[in-house]
Amino acid sequence: MKAKKCWALILAVLLTIGCFSACADTPAASGAGSSTVAAGETSTAVNTDETDPFAETVKLSIGFWGSEKLGGDELWNDYIVPKFNVDFDYIQMDFSDYVEKVRLLAASDELPDICVSPGRTDYFSYSEQGLLKALPDDLSDYPELEAYLDTPSLPFYYIDGKLYGIPRGGGRNLNNAFAGSFYMVRKDWMEQAGYEEFPTEWEEFFTMAQDVMALNPDGISNLVGIAGSTTEILDPMKSSLSKIGEGFQLIDGQWAPAEFNKEDNIPWLELGRKAYQMGVIDKNFALDDASVAKDKILAGQAFCGMLYMTAADMQSLAEQFESANPGKSAEECIGFYLPPNGFDGKPHAIYSAVNIGTMFSAKMSDEQMDRTLRFIDWILTDEGQTMLNLGEKDKDYTLEGETFTSLLPENPATGKQYTYEEKYPSCIIKQLVTWGGDWAKVSPTVDKTYRDIYNDAEAYVMENATYAEYNYEVAWTKTDAMSKWNYMADFEQGFVKIIMGTDNIGAMYDSIIEDTLAKGGKQALAELNEVLAAKTE
Repeated sequence: MKAKKCWALILAVLLTIGCFSACADTPAASGAGSSTVAAGETSTAVNTDETDPFAETVKLSIGFWGSEKLGGDELWNDYIVPKFNVDFDYIQMDFSDYVEKVRLLAASDELPDICVSPGRTDYFSYSEQGLLKALPDDLSDYPELEAYLDTPSLPFYYIDGKLYGIPRGGGRNLNNAFAGSFYMVRKDWMEQAGYEEFPTEWEEFFTMAQDVMALNPDGISNLVGIAGSTTEILDPMKSSLSKIGEGFQLIDGQWAPAEFNKEDNIPWLELGRKAYQMGVIDKNFALDDASVAKDKILAGQAFCGMLYMTAADMQSLAEQFESANPGKSAEECIGFYLPPNGFDGKPHAIYSAVNIGTMFSAKMSDEQMDRTLRFIDWILTDEGQTMLNLGEKDKDYTLEGETFTSLLPENPATGKQYTYEEKYPSCIIKQLVTWGGDWAKVSPTVDKTYRDIYNDAEAYVMENATYAEYNYEVAWTKTDAMSKWNYMADFEQGFVKIIMGTDNIGAMYDSIIEDTLAKGGKQALAELNEVLAAKTE
């Protein structure tokens, strides 16, 4: 598979919402198929029948945090199972404990055929132990999957030329660098303070927040300007005003985390400290959790806050605002805006590393692998995406132009019309591949207002951004000392102290570097550069 350049253009996703065929008849059950492929061998794309690749029933076990939702509705039993002729066995696990559950299954060599991955280290460990089955070298029988896997970081997951799993992405284009980060803003307050447009420069943004707080249109006691946790406060500035997104950089001839580039990071820290001293950043941000920005804005206690969101999330937040503020219109009061631009006047984007999200047991036969990949390939198609998000046209919904009408019945438990997820819980299976971010961009269940906000912002970023090229090979070079060194936490805590502090920023930065080097960093960097130097000899 040929990797795309990091600055590849965004893949155009045109979801054709049409009428899909009703459930296929269930083929007669027959034997499961051939013997398993030994771990480390390449499986081969197999058609069990030259004309019908689904002619024989295949049994598959699946371990997934949504397994308890599978198998109890028409979507699963009357559509998916007959369509793919699979007899599924479910390994129950919850989102809160799937990491521990998968690791226990791996330790006892009982991984299910299809299984979510606990993390990058586990993926490599299980592959090297022979617990996982490699994908076929030739993926031409699975064209949507083949296109999905064409992303620059994926080659670093190959082991001796073999790939043992697939990523889970926010959408069907893993090369889309748009993070979906927006400031949720009290637009009505902004306008009352004299701002018709959201600022594109950070200093003007902070000044606007200060002006809104001084005006305090609703007379709120202890009004917060910019609410959020450490991540929500620091990440927007850090992402657009520094090159930390590159992961690692050559600094004085040696590879080190981009956080070690003091000259690159001091400018955004100076701005952050200025905003804190102006009083526009929530003074308690270092103690707040990730939900505080949303909660304070909805409660009318904060002017704005940064959130990661889809178009569907925007619509949900607008509905929550109106519920929390009777008589107020979300359209008039709430706005969603991109963070200000970088020092170069452009938005910044990061082609970040993907992670293997779904793995396959080494005990699978080639027939089982083929059926699994055909199923995953279908999830990535327009048909699969539509079926797993809307259902069947004229059965579950109607669509006339932009007018979407759900045909789902009333939920007796709530007295309201079923949502699609309530009626067909099995639709969670789409999360084996994606969590549906790009579906919300076109879904008729999302108001066009919010789709336009999201799509226009995405197009602006993808067309105008300065891109950080993540140094995958360096960042993923494994050494004992590197695996034990928690430099990210050291810098995050140090950055908070700088922003909230009053001492010289350069001196405080030097102290952070000295501290993290003393906690294993010196040895870690020595090992890292030794390994990288050996690779180039």
